Amino acid sequence: MTPRRLRHTLAAGALMLACALAGCGDDSATAPIPQPTPDPLPLGTPLNDTPANTLIRLERAYENQVLASYLPLFTDDFYFEFSSQSDPGLVSQYGNNWGVDDESASTAHLFDGFTNEFGVYVPGAAGITMSLPGLQIVNDPDYPDSGAYYKVAIVPSISVSFDIPGADGFEVAAPHEFRLVRGDAAFLHSGQPADTTHWYVHRWSDKSPSLGARATGPLAPARVLPASAASFGAVKAMYR
Repeated sequence: MTPRRLRHTLAAGALMLACALAGCGDDSATAPIPQPTPDPLPLGTPLNDTPANTLIRLERAYENQVLASYLPLFTDDFYFEFSSQSDPGLVSQYGNNWGVDDESASTAHLFDGFTNEFGVYVPGAAGITMSLPGLQIVNDPDYPDSGAYYKVAIVPSISVSFDIPGADGFEVAAPHEFRLVRGDAAFLHSGQPADTTHWYVHRWSDKSPSLGARATGPLAPARVLPASAASFGAVKAMYR
């Protein structure tokens, strides 16, 4: 074999070996398929694919303190409605203007703690338990001809317990209503599925009765969180 032919033979052999190692010519060698991100909520938590499942998911996200799973359950035009019986001052302060930004800030502060306007650090919740006993789903009377798109979730007495480090925390037990809208009729943020298989909360109404005199504003300096019955709205506003 001539030197030139030997060099060609060795080069071809090297090329074939490199291709074999790299999978050349093998159609089965493809890029890995990206896997879906695991749901951070407990195993068995449903998606927001029905009105009832949306409320179950909201409950699990809230008590497990997963803000990234909680906020996507609200429409872009969501608002929280404070109780005129338990929190008339908050009704005057916020009206129907407590939107997604307020809900996001308040909930983040509750989960993680924050420093209030007085320069006092307010600890976040060490634990939250939430339940929706007696949950009922009915057609929204505000949309009598659109029952397929709009529902009301009625909770006769929502139950929420907030464990606050260094204090006895808060207990909430009061009627609440959630107005839900199907994705294809909802006003949504970018990235939220706008289809028939997703449901979102567009209004949350606190129906708490009067709970007597108690503070609902920001915490004053050196004040310790009291152990008391509270409205959900008052807790939200306190952490805003």
